[in-house]
Amino acid sequence: MITKRDDRRYRFALAMASHRTLWARIAFKQVAKAHTFDHKYVTQIMRATDSPETALEHIKTYFEGQSRVYWANALRIVWKETGKAAIAATHDLLTGGDFLRDYSAITNQDPAVERVQAAWDLFVENKITSRANKVVEVTDTAYAQIQDVMAQGGKDGLTHHEIGQQIESIMGETWKAPGETISRTEVNSAMNAAMLEDARVMAPNLNKVWACAFLNSRQDHMDADGQSVPQSEPFIVGGEAMMEPGDDSASADQIVNCACTMFFERPEEAPD
Repeated sequence: MITKRDDRRYRFALAMASHRTLWARIAFKQVAKAHTFDHKYVTQIMRATDSPETALEHIKTYFEGQSRVYWANALRIVWKETGKAAIAATHDLLTGGDFLRDYSAITNQDPAVERVQAAWDLFVENKITSRANKVVEVTDTAYAQIQDVMAQGGKDGLTHHEIGQQIESIMGETWKAPGETISRTEVNSAMNAAMLEDARVMAPNLNKVWACAFLNSRQDHMDADGQSVPQSEPFIVGGEAMMEPGDDSASADQIVNCACTMFFERPEEAPD
């Protein structure tokens, strides 16, 4: 039986899913831009060198330096823009007529959305610093793929020019799927982190509620659906502590391609 509590949560989760799909498309453009820089520079290096050893040395330097700058900037833009949009959406919920009819006594309408969004900018700068491992993972994966192509090309007796053509082709063809995964994952992480930041300002006494609205979600997340905890405490999902869906302190198994979100309710509304 679907209760009123369930219905509210699912309707909100579906509404946020629509926002998330749009924001992920926008994020993908930033991911594509960072990949384009990688593709361009690797192609230039391959064409300007005459041996795999020399090329790999320059490519390694690029991926450990400038490429990480490009990817960090891409993630920064994704988190800032997604977060500001999510804060506006959460603000609309927490100050909306339907919500305030039930929660007006514990919802603070004073903070302007612009002030919360400005604080979000600072949050993101700190977050990107802590996300350095994510940037390194992206660039190291790309470099390892190039190393593999070069090694196989050497075994196959290909010329440096032919290996370069293979690398150009692979970088042009295989990046889209992982790029979409990065976009979806980062957008969901940013969206939920921003929603929680806004709720902490607007309605700190409300519980946060895990919302999983899709039947094909991973089992841990379906099991967590409806879990209600104070905002300062973590959800327990698959044995892991997570402050919000997409919490990047959790394992990849819990956050990659996650489509869960949160709702908010009075502590007394939580099931026993």
